[in-house]
Amino acid sequence: MARHFALKYAKELGKAEPAFTDKAVTALKTYSWPGNVRELENLIHRNLIMNDTNFIDSVNFPDIMKFNVPFDQYLNLSLEEMSKKYVRDVLEQTGGNKAKALKILKIDRKTLLKKL
Repeated sequence: MARHFALKYAKELGKAEPAFTDKAVTALKTYSWPGNVRELENLIHRNLIMNDTNFIDSVNFPDIMKFNVPFDQYLNLSLEEMSKKYVRDVLEQTGGNKAKALKILKIDRKTLLKKL
């Protein structure tokens, strides 16, 4: 579907069909897509408009799409332990950037500090 939208909007914008980077493909495959097809279509369209290159990369995707933690590592943890570990993992994945972690986790700074 992503390729379909990429071709559709590339033609509309007078561009060649873009290639997808490996990071973009991984992000597209692992994201849960709460907005379904319309969200995907808007993402591809926006990337083609904002991008002067002939490829689509995850660098222009929302931060939430770039973050992926395998959940099987949490199976033997209590809910409280899992919650704390997940918060630490998000913080690690954002390079210690608390503002980004707060945005991804959708919590306030006080809750973040409590979990840490």
